Parts: sequence; structure tokens; C-alpha cells
Amino acid sequence: MNNEVTLQGKLVDEVNVSTSKNGNRFAHGRLTIERAQGQEVKSNTYPFTAFGATAEQLADYKEGAQLEIRGRLSRDDYTDEQNEKHTSFSVVANEIKRPREIGSKNAFKLSGFVQSRSEDGSLELKTSQDGKTQYVNFGLAVKRDVYPREGQAKPKPQYDTFYMTAFGDVAKGIVSGFHKGDLAEFSGNIGISNNGVSPIASSGKMIREAGVVQEAQSDRPADNENVRTPKSNGIRTN
Repeated sequence: MNNEVTLQGKLVDEVNVSTSKNGNRFAHGRLTIERAQGQEVKSNTYPFTAFGATAEQLADYKEGAQLEIRGRLSRDDYTDEQNEKHTSFSVVANEIKRPREIGSKNAFKLSGFVQSRSEDGSLELKTSQDGKTQYVNFGLAVKRDVYPREGQAKPKPQYDTFYMTAFGDVAKGIVSGFHKGDLAEFSGNIGISNNGVSPIASSGKMIREAGVVQEAQSDRPADNENVRTPKSNGIRTN
């Protein structure tokens, strides 16, 4: 099951590598990615986090450096000073390098079990307030990497639910072709929402390979069991 993110752009500022209380090295950075929109060039800034040796690499790069980051989508649950619970999403870098060609890239690939909040498990096609855009918000329960400690039994599989958005004809195809519980893979690009980064699906397909399906079904959780579901409904439309 996939949880892959690739971002290519310019480093916003120099990154300071820090050490946590338990001695682990980590760093937070931001990458600006430009994209053409008509005759204008728009840019978005994407936060990312790196740990260990990957974090150490960032100390070698200056502000404005062209970087390619490969990693995974991650979620963070936390409680603020008012004791309110929040969920945010970010990119965790597993590999950082100089790209072969200068340019921009923003892509993700996620696979897991489709999630829906409707009682019958269907996905709902919605229309923006201005009536110009049709879209769908839906979730995908993606298996999280969990590593057992030495001498301990293999832990139960854990899943994180990532809510994503699709627009237009892509949204229509997802609504008509997918249902809660389907094992599926979606690709697209990363957008920005109030909860951090948010996937925007541009394509999706059912996973039908017998071996993959059998393995996924064998440790599939029951509804809401070992699945962390955020409050986020994906990217909001006008």
C-alpha cells in the first residue's frame, strides 16, 4: 500500500537542524513550488519535516536551493492550551536531493480503504456556493508504518485517514465508481488547507491484484478500529 509524496521547488530559507530531548535530530523546512495559471505564475509554500540523517542533509543547502523531496504524507494530532483537539497534515521527507532538471513537481500516490461519512457508504457529489464547481470530499484509510520493538510481538496494523478532494469530471468518476470499503489507489497533487497540506485527486483506480487485496484484507480494521479519523473535510471551495 502506497503513501508517496514528491515535491520539487525552492527552499524558502535556511534550515536549522535541532535535537530533541531524546537525542533525535530533526528539522522543519518550507518549499516554494511555482505553477503556471493562465498568463500568471502562482506559488504555494509547503511545510515539510525531516528526521535523522535526512535532516542533517538540509544543513548543506542555502535559501533558494532547488530541491526534490520524496517522502510520505503524515498527520499530527495535538491538544491546544484551551484543551481543544486538532489535526494537521504535513510531508515527512525520507529523501532530499538536487533534481536533475530545474523545475517544479508536486505529486502524491496514496492507497488504502475508501472512507465515507454517509450512512449508505456512498460518496456525495457537491456543488460550490457559486454553482460553478462540482467536487467531492472523501477519505482514504492508509496503513501506517509501525515497527515493533525488539522482543515484542508484531503490533496490530494502524491506519490514518487522509481526506482528499477531487473536482469536475474527476469528482464525478470517483462518486460513480467508488464506495466505502473499496481498496483503491489515488494520485494527484498536494494543496494547502486550514489543516496543513491536503491531497487533490486527479485520478483513481480500484486495486484488484489478488496478492495485494488478500494481504490488505487480512489486517483490515473494522469500522473505526485502529483508524485515526481527522475532522478535516479536505480543501474548501467557494
